Amino acid sequence: MSDNTRYAEYQLDLFFKSADARIEELLDTKNFEYHADFLNHYIRNFPTLGDTVYQHIFRSTGLQAHYADYTLRQLLDAGDPKVEQKRKDFHGGRSGDTPFHVHYYNKYILEKTEAMTQAGSNEELERFLKNWQKKLGRKGYTFQNDTKESATARNIAFHMAFALDMDVKTLKEILLKCLLQQVVNPKNHMECIFWYCLSHKIPYQQMRKEYLDYYRSEAFDDAYRNALEKGIVDTKTLDLLSDFADVLKKGKEEFCRYLWRLKYTEKRIAEGQKTELGTVSDERALRWKTPGTVYWENICHFVDVEDPSTVKDTPTESGYAARFPVIWNSLRESCYERNRDPLLDRETLNALFGCIDYTKRGIESRKLAFVEMPRTEIIATQFIACCTRGPARNLPRDQLRKRFLKEVNKDLVNSGLRKFYLRSPFELFIILCFLHEDPFCYFMASWEEAARKD
Repeated sequence: MSDNTRYAEYQLDLFFKSADARIEELLDTKNFEYHADFLNHYIRNFPTLGDTVYQHIFRSTGLQAHYADYTLRQLLDAGDPKVEQKRKDFHGGRSGDTPFHVHYYNKYILEKTEAMTQAGSNEELERFLKNWQKKLGRKGYTFQNDTKESATARNIAFHMAFALDMDVKTLKEILLKCLLQQVVNPKNHMECIFWYCLSHKIPYQQMRKEYLDYYRSEAFDDAYRNALEKGIVDTKTLDLLSDFADVLKKGKEEFCRYLWRLKYTEKRIAEGQKTELGTVSDERALRWKTPGTVYWENICHFVDVEDPSTVKDTPTESGYAARFPVIWNSLRESCYERNRDPLLDRETLNALFGCIDYTKRGIESRKLAFVEMPRTEIIATQFIACCTRGPARNLPRDQLRKRFLKEVNKDLVNSGLRKFYLRSPFELFIILCFLHEDPFCYFMASWEEAARKD
């Protein structure tokens, strides 16, 4: 929780097991009050990144023999003497209201991260050291609302795994359950190196010297520039995941040859050179579509459908960006007036919709890549476009849901993101909209309620 206290009574695995079971129940009922109760509870009690990290420390250091859970509040017998002495010396931190277990674990992490700095500085390590204390108090699902924040949290998770000697199973659970992200990106050399070294129990300093720094050196280029493996331009993500799974079981030489495929492609993109197939590679070698491309296609489609005048008088890009919020706001208000289904409370709706920016400036910033595209906005825009796509308005709800999932999963994967994920509160909410008589109307009415200040 934001104050790291409300969640204290729960074990994380029990929280997620219970949530998964209730999500299955939600999809089989039109009891909208039950939907609301669950989403309210789920959002308010969703664990922070710190909760998941602290529980790992609790288990890996043997504290479960002395305390009932990772919050260290309920002692078993006398508790751990060293911990209890630190409790006596603790006075609430700078703000005076920091829970003791947060103070204790953060001190423990600080000691572990000091050894990492001996490997020398790099951008990823500096970003981790700068941000981890500030981000541990954030609920995991909130990182979905900002691409940079999502990347920062992911970077923290990978570095924390080295600092705290996590195995890949624990890291996988943090990424999937708490951060709601994919496990490993087989097209990202740094993640591949991290995952390989964690899988093979290679410590951080050795990983830096023999793998990450080596990969970025001219010595690596000299060693592999004549290798038979040439790039990943035509390799699908699923195939590359299979290739990466294979090299995880093999030695350093085979893994480095896999890394060369990534670096070869990266270099051709950076240099604008031709690939071995005689075509000029671009970013689609790593990502078939950018998130911004998917977003803009749906923005334009929505405007074209709702404003037929665009057929004869095609707007400029600025025109599309200006028309979308006008049409969108008008539809939100009309949907709010005609909706008869109970809405979630405003606090919950603000948590779901509060970070999405459909102002003209916001749309243009995303189109021009001044602002990176959050996953939440890709999905919201895809939902709006799908529900207004010609005959879609007359489709039965179950068919519309299937069409939406097919389209959004294709675009998410092509954008280098994981498929639609029901553990995400926003994505679960969208699927629950399809249980209402008019999914689009309920979605827009909910958004209008979130935006109202009265």
